[in-house]
Amino acid sequence: MYWKYSPWPVQADGLGKSLERVSSDSAASGNDPANWRDAAPSPGN
Repeated sequence: MYWKYSPWPVQADGLGKSLERVSSDSAASGNDPANWRDAAPSPGN
């Protein structure tokens, strides 16, 4: 579950950045803040 405070990337909480998964490895938990980073928004696929 994403939380808008550290250790989650705080720039992704309405401050212009998007939330991006660091690894596509299915073993990397989506609930672990270490597996996410803030990044420039992208237009998608």
